[in-house]
Parts: sequence; C-alpha cells; structure tokens
Amino acid sequence: MTISRLRKSLGQPETLKFFIVGCGCAFLYTVLVWAFLQAGLNGLFSGALSYLISFLISYFAQQYWTFARQGGSGRAFLRYFTLQVCCLIVASVCTQILSVAGAPKVVAGALPALIVAVFGFAASRAWVFR
Repeated sequence: MTISRLRKSLGQPETLKFFIVGCGCAFLYTVLVWAFLQAGLNGLFSGALSYLISFLISYFAQQYWTFARQGGSGRAFLRYFTLQVCCLIVASVCTQILSVAGAPKVVAGALPALIVAVFGFAASRAWVFR
C-alpha cells in the first residue's frame, strides 16, 4: 500500500471501526489481566489467557464488522495470526530501540503502539481481510 492510498484510507469508515475494535480489545485485555490477577492466577497465565481472549474477539470483530467479510476463512485467520506475531516483534524491537536511546517511557510505549496500529491497519486491509 502506498502512502497516498494509506492517507486516503484513513478517511474511510473502516479506519474508525478498526481503531474502535483495537482500543476496545486493548481495554478488554487490561481488564482481563486485572481480573485474573485478582482471582489469584499468576502473571504469565493471566497475560496469556487475556491475550488469547482479546485476540479472538479482535479477529472476529475485524472480520465481520470492520471489514464486513462474511464466512469464516482459515486463511484469513492464519494471516491475522501472522500479522499479530509481526506486530509483536515490531513493537518489541521499537520499544527496545527507544528505551536504549533514552526516550521517555511514555514515548517508548506510545510510539510503537502507533506504528503497529498503522501497520496493522494497512496489512489487515491489504492482505488479511481482502
């Protein structure tokens, strides 16, 4: 996707839906981690279970609401999973680079999130749910 096509797509209803789902699932993840920790589960299990639940809800919301694709697709699910792994790697590497460079912690957290959100939207639209 070229920069001009990305700029044009940012004005589309899909864009708002994508970010609503993403923010909603990030909030859900946070609440689930808190609830599981409050229930006495360890941090690793709480994070993993919360991520799995949020991932599945995000996939189905993006497929059926954001991009309005009817019918399940194993190929789309595998692509979404692959995209999420790539986003995890990109966010982690960016966070590490910013941390080592001495960026403020808020920047080291927010900038990778923004980069991954734009990358995730572009890849979801052009590759995962096309």
